[in-house]
Amino acid sequence: MKFRTTIQIVAEAKDRNEATEIAGEYLSGNLATGVDMKVRTAPVRNNGKYAAVAIIVLIVAGIFMVHGSDLRQSNNFAYSVPGNSVIQPPLKTSSQADKSVHFKDEWRSRHTKEALDSIKR
Repeated sequence: MKFRTTIQIVAEAKDRNEATEIAGEYLSGNLATGVDMKVRTAPVRNNGKYAAVAIIVLIVAGIFMVHGSDLRQSNNFAYSVPGNSVIQPPLKTSSQADKSVHFKDEWRSRHTKEALDSIKR
């Protein structure tokens, strides 16, 4: 783990250059009096790194959610069509029905009856 130490040196000086010289002398051990020093140490938090990782994770999760929702819509579309799962009996036009002799006559009579009914209406 990384730590950050902040040293605050308070000394009386005429200008900035003299203050820098006094701090340098104090830290090198050549000056022992007339300076007040405060030290503060705290762990370094790398919030930028954590924020970047969190943003990347959110982007990847968003991509998967969008991609997954598209798949779910296309799969569920077939379930929303009414009558999609109904089992239909074999039609009379199948190869088995062609063997019947009366099929063609029955079809013509129904077709004629439906045509006459539609004219009468």
